[in-house]
Amino acid sequence: MKETMPTPIYLKTTTSTNNYLRAYLEEHPDTECWQVVYTDNQTEGRGQRGNIWVSEPGKNLTMSLFFRSSKRREEFHPFDISVFTSLAIRTVIKEYIPRGKKVSIKWPNDIFVEDRKIAGVLIENEWEGSEFKQAIVGIGININQLLFDPKDAPNATSILIEREDGKEVDIYSFMIRCTEEIIKIWRQMKVDFVSPRDEYNNLLYRKDGRLHEFETAEGTLNLLVEGVDVDGMLRLYDPATDVRRKFAFKEVSYIL
Repeated sequence: MKETMPTPIYLKTTTSTNNYLRAYLEEHPDTECWQVVYTDNQTEGRGQRGNIWVSEPGKNLTMSLFFRSSKRREEFHPFDISVFTSLAIRTVIKEYIPRGKKVSIKWPNDIFVEDRKIAGVLIENEWEGSEFKQAIVGIGININQLLFDPKDAPNATSILIEREDGKEVDIYSFMIRCTEEIIKIWRQMKVDFVSPRDEYNNLLYRKDGRLHEFETAEGTLNLLVEGVDVDGMLRLYDPATDVRRKFAFKEVSYIL
C-alpha cells in the first residue's frame, strides 16, 4: 500500500466531502490510499450520532481521506482508524496552541481542549462480507472561527480561540500536516499496534480516576472511564454495583 499522500482534491464548495469522495471512488476504483478531498464550504456536513457539522465557510478544515488496509496486517482492527486519526489530529492541534492546555480524545474520536470540542471525525467503513474493505474518514477541525452558535455547537472552541497571539492559521498547511501525521502513525502500526492503542487510551477524555455522568439506556449513571478495547468498546466501571461494563457506540454518551 502506498504510504505517501496523493495530490489533494480541492472543492470550493460541496455538500459533503465524504459523499463527494465516495462518488469519486466509484468512478476511480484505482484511487490511491490517503487521497484527500477538502473544501472551503461544506453545506451538509455530518457528524457522529446523526448530528450535523456546521462550519463557517473558509474558516475551518473540512476534509475526507480515503483509507485501505493491507490484508497482510492481521492485527488490524477497524477501530484502529479512530486510533491513528485521533492521535494525529491531537498531535497537530497541540503544535498550534499553548502547552498548558489539556488536549484529550473523547471516545470514539472527538478532540477536546479542556472541556470544549475542537475537532470531530466521522468514519464510514465499507465491508466485503465480513472482511473490512476500506474507509472514508471525514475530519472537521475548528481552526479560525471565533463565534459558534450554541444551538449547533454548545461547547465548541477553535485553534484561534485557544491561541494567545491572535494569528490565523494557514488551513492548507494544517491539512497537509494532519495527513502526514496520520500516515506516520499508520506506518508505525506496521510493526507496533500496541503503543498507539495504549497512547489513545492514556489520552482519553475524563480518564482521570474520577466518576463522571453518562447517559445510558438505564438513565444517568456515575461511572469511571477505564479504557477502550481494540474493537472500540468503551470500558466503564460502575462503583454502585461494582461491575465493569462495556458499551458500543450510541449505547452510552457523556454528559458534558
